[in-house]
Amino acid sequence: FHANAIQHLLNQDFIQTPMGTLNYNSRFSKIHLGLIAILIIATLALITKAPPLWGFLIMAVELIAWLSYSLGAYLTDYFWIFKIIAGYELNIPGIGESVMLPVLFPAAAIILPYGINLTYKLFTEGQDKAFLKASFGSYISPELIDQMYESKSAPSLGGEEGYNTAFFSDIASFSTFSEKLTASELVELLNEYLNEMTNILLGNKGTLDKYIGDAIIAFYGAPVQTEDHEYLACLTCCQMNDKLEELRQKWKSEGDKWPEVVHNMRHRIGVNCGSLVTGNMGSDMRMNYTMMGDTVNLTARLESGAKQYGI
Repeated sequence: FHANAIQHLLNQDFIQTPMGTLNYNSRFSKIHLGLIAILIIATLALITKAPPLWGFLIMAVELIAWLSYSLGAYLTDYFWIFKIIAGYELNIPGIGESVMLPVLFPAAAIILPYGINLTYKLFTEGQDKAFLKASFGSYISPELIDQMYESKSAPSLGGEEGYNTAFFSDIASFSTFSEKLTASELVELLNEYLNEMTNILLGNKGTLDKYIGDAIIAFYGAPVQTEDHEYLACLTCCQMNDKLEELRQKWKSEGDKWPEVVHNMRHRIGVNCGSLVTGNMGSDMRMNYTMMGDTVNLTARLESGAKQYGI
């Protein structure tokens, strides 16, 4: 072994290193640094606009390509991987015929920009979703918030006209409940009722506009468009009726806690489809994402008129 090593030294039969190391005294340092700069710029250019999964795939392809190229330079055969796949035997060159390319620093030049870009995307994505949840999380479902983020859509300031479905509901003869219950009992009852009904509303991709006492005002089809918003509004009505029946049975099972008027609670619902305006409306100090238009007014009339028809 030692004799071979001495003979290689005497013959100057070394592995070639065209780029040297990251040593500023090396005549190849500028080439090496230039290669790293090119890899960093190329990686950032390819992955900046790409989703995280595509960015990872691009990084993996770059790494494999560079490692394959480096090993090909060492073997003096850049098609070595295809020969291995095809079953051909590789010809290992002599030491003096080999070329050694740097691997560690170029690989780091590919991985580091990917890691920085991924960290930045995760940070900004978290901020964007937090903003949407802070703005709309109290009256639309988490699924719709995610859909808004993915589609990069947000409600227009000042309102946007579209074909949507308006929804109104309230408890029939609510003044009677106020007379029969104490303030704390009324709050407890309303919270339980509104919580169950709102869960159904949001579960069917509805947008909660506001509560007015016992009334629920909502709409479907905004801020994220849904093709079947008419069906979802009707489905909400049916599910709310079923849930109210469950609540009545629950309240009856609690014995004397609730008076008879609670055991027989009824609610009215009005639904109407048409052109309406949705958007952030209000003052500079306080705004609310709501709806306006003749369709909304008619929906309110349908809900209040249901009493005359025993609905």
